[in-house]
Amino acid sequence: MTDESAMVINQLTKSDPFYIASLLRSDWIDKDFSTVDGVIKTLDYEIKNREGELFGTWSEYISSTIKAVNDRYAKQILLFLSREREKECTREEISKHLEGQLSDSELEEKLHTLETGDLITQGSSNFRYRGI
Repeated sequence: MTDESAMVINQLTKSDPFYIASLLRSDWIDKDFSTVDGVIKTLDYEIKNREGELFGTWSEYISSTIKAVNDRYAKQILLFLSREREKECTREEISKHLEGQLSDSELEEKLHTLETGDLITQGSSNFRYRGI
């Protein structure tokens, strides 16, 4: 592993110990930490391949949180906010995306559950949210 590869791992995983450990434990036959491209391809495998540890962990986590909310609106909110992860969206924008199908209290409950499940984050105020 080179210093450059280590820096890329740190940046891509946002220094998260679980992500770093999962990446380093990867059982992908072509894993490669000697180049930046190799690190990216190994992480890509871990995230996108059903046999990857990160894929499995996130699949379980998302599934359990979505079940807690138990409907299609939670999935729509999650996908809407995740499209542009760096953009903060207001409750009003989220409600418009859902075509006003939820009352304010129902929307707040779903947002709170998704936030508690670490699938979205609160933005710069109590009325703004971002995908992860």
